[in-house]
Amino acid sequence: DVEKFPISSSDDSHRREEIMTNGYGRAMDFYGVSEFETVTYVGDGIWDLKASEKLGYHFIGIGFYNTESALRREGAACILNDFSDIDAFFSRMDELWNGPNPLLPVPE
Repeated sequence: DVEKFPISSSDDSHRREEIMTNGYGRAMDFYGVSEFETVTYVGDGIWDLKASEKLGYHFIGIGFYNTESALRREGAACILNDFSDIDAFFSRMDELWNGPNPLLPVPE
């Protein structure tokens, strides 16, 4: 039952960044926090990657239907074929969460 989860979709907006920020706000309300240390967005389109970059989110690309090469060309560093290897998925999440976000500038 998805009503139990803090999600946002194209029913809320047609703009990708707005969908993502709506989801972020709903997740803050759901978990009773004022912010999150890190955010990781999972998507299969260039627009997902670009919106993640704009918002400073980590990004995991899902490269099925020949989207892997397009995501790589646009700068996606982390791409999986699908979710079939859940251990690989969570391993990449751990790498993203515990290392510097490659989408954010390095502090000087």
